[in-house]
Amino acid sequence: TASRATEANDAGLKTWTVGGVDTGATLSDFKDYVSLAKDAFDVALNRDIVRSSEAYGTVHKSYLGKASISVKKGVVSAASLDETFYPANFGNVTSLTNVATTELVEGTITDHGADVAAKIAKYLTIGGVTFKGSIVNKAIKYTVTVGETEKDSVEYVNANAAWYWNAIEAKDIKVTNASGVAVKDQPYNTASGHFKSEGKYWNNATKYPLGWKGNMEKIAAFLVGKDLSKLDISDADRATEANDAGLKTWTVGGVDTGATLTDFKDYVNLAIAAFSAAK
Repeated sequence: TASRATEANDAGLKTWTVGGVDTGATLSDFKDYVSLAKDAFDVALNRDIVRSSEAYGTVHKSYLGKASISVKKGVVSAASLDETFYPANFGNVTSLTNVATTELVEGTITDHGADVAAKIAKYLTIGGVTFKGSIVNKAIKYTVTVGETEKDSVEYVNANAAWYWNAIEAKDIKVTNASGVAVKDQPYNTASGHFKSEGKYWNNATKYPLGWKGNMEKIAAFLVGKDLSKLDISDADRATEANDAGLKTWTVGGVDTGATLTDFKDYVNLAIAAFSAAK
């Protein structure tokens, strides 16, 4: 529908109009150049360009998850998932044999339905930010002061997730005093490692046949090859009866994902967020 005006406009120009839009261009072979640009666009669409992105968020109620997604030709070409722990986990020094008597909070917490005596670091400094620990309503709570405001550690970490993730990766974690000075010879809790991918979490093969790692691999494999902008997990359903392998797996749109963990949707939603950013 491109056409060039037969009469000059107020500026004395005979311009080309396409679909009702005045391009402002005047040269006779306007269409040649547009066709060239369209050809380049078509080539770009079919090139093997890989775009990657990450998304962070709370998963499995109490952990910081990270989804890393690569997108090629509109679908997932690679996916990986990992989790780290919030300050409340690193600061829980109950199980450690070496617990300092200074900068310590003691009390009762509910752990997997049972009340137990706990010891937590009063201050934990991660990536240069000092969190203050307390036991509130039988739960471990860490807060951080920002200006005049005291914020919950989970809220703060989620808002600064990439920074926090990098700090944990660098093992920039210390039990400290209020000023951020390390308490001598006092380690923090690493019973489950720094990241779940280290293999210390859900490593009981009898209790967890797939384990955490196996579940993440199943979810990642399910995601590859899909346009996650069109993935609907509203009908995702976990089997009530175990299959021949003794597993109760999740099915999405009639496809058995092979994953078994309760909060399957948390991880898929995190991957969808990463996919959206990558596109």
